[in-house]
Amino acid sequence: MKTRASRADRDAPSTAAETLLALLGDEYTCRLLTTLDGRSLPAAELVDRCEMSRATVYRRLDRLEDAGLVTSQLRYDPDGHHRREFELALDSVELRVDEGGVDGTVRATGPADD
Repeated sequence: MKTRASRADRDAPSTAAETLLALLGDEYTCRLLTTLDGRSLPAAELVDRCEMSRATVYRRLDRLEDAGLVTSQLRYDPDGHHRREFELALDSVELRVDEGGVDGTVRATGPADD
């Protein structure tokens, strides 16, 4: 099974179609992706907005980040605290099924895509 990924000006991580299907088939993961659409949020806010446990949010975010569907950046607050904020790293995911198996394409967000 092959997976093709493209990114505007940098290589996208290769994510197996099976991994994409597993992630997108998970209701918690889908809720996180929907909540992150168009915004950058810290995990604590995702816990509140998605009404999930902290452990569930972090487990799903780790999987999404490993798959290249979500990115995180460390943000510093003026009071000296810091936290990671998460955002979507993709525009679309396309899966095709044919006699050869499942083929997936991830179109990741990049500077040229804006």
